[in-house]
Amino acid sequence: MVKRRTLLASSSVLLSPNVARPRDAERVITVGTGLAGGVYNAVGAALAGIFTRELPVMAAIPRPSGGSLANIGVLDSGEATVAFAGVDSAVNAADGGGPFRGKPVGLRALALLFSEQMHVVATAETGIHTLADIRGKRVSTGFSGSGTNGMSHRLLMVAGIGRNQAFTRRDGLNLIDSCAGLRAGSLDPFFFCAGVPVGTIRALAESAGPAITLIVHDNLAAGVIGRDAHVYYPEIIPANAYPGLVTDNRQISVADVLLVRDTMPAEQTAALLQVVWSNRAELAHV
Repeated sequence: MVKRRTLLASSSVLLSPNVARPRDAERVITVGTGLAGGVYNAVGAALAGIFTRELPVMAAIPRPSGGSLANIGVLDSGEATVAFAGVDSAVNAADGGGPFRGKPVGLRALALLFSEQMHVVATAETGIHTLADIRGKRVSTGFSGSGTNGMSHRLLMVAGIGRNQAFTRRDGLNLIDSCAGLRAGSLDPFFFCAGVPVGTIRALAESAGPAITLIVHDNLAAGVIGRDAHVYYPEIIPANAYPGLVTDNRQISVADVLLVRDTMPAEQTAALLQVVWSNRAELAHV
């Protein structure tokens, strides 16, 4: 498993210590991050701080959002300079598919960062052991505009549970509200796709109340990967990843990328990537 704390970076740009810095007109960098309590938000805030420290900019500002789809939207509109997104959302945007049907977005992947694991979180009391058991349950499928929301519905469709109200869907819940709902008993499972470990899920596992469990769903890999063979892959969340998790969780992952617009000048692209690569050890410990 490629853990979040084992960041990977790649680029088609050859870097050198004398790479050009952003021009004066590009002195403010906005980083599209994610929801409170999520990995994008934490890593994005750290990256903004590193950009401020390493580059001659007036400010580097983290911009919270609903997740991958929302980040691509603000990137396309020019409200963000760089943004995090799952590869599935990025491919849809570049190809003009899915929610971007007929409206492709010009993107460039600045760096491949880490693997994001789909957490399907429940408690033993819910009696949920597979995704098929979600039928008739109260489910948070992720915040609208997030990659979690899109990926959760792909998984549910392969499990034979489409958007036909076979379960009580609750779109729009963020991670913090999903954790609170699970702990309060007003929610059964929730979906959240992010690199291990997710601090908010760890806090949920450590809190008083029923022990959490992660629902195995790698049995759906053939169906999901058959539809999107180039973006999804099976992985394991190890038993020691969260308190109380006693068995490995076999699930489906997607990679995370740091995106820029394809109109960004080459020297600015190289400068940003130089900073990410040079400070990858610091980012890996966020």
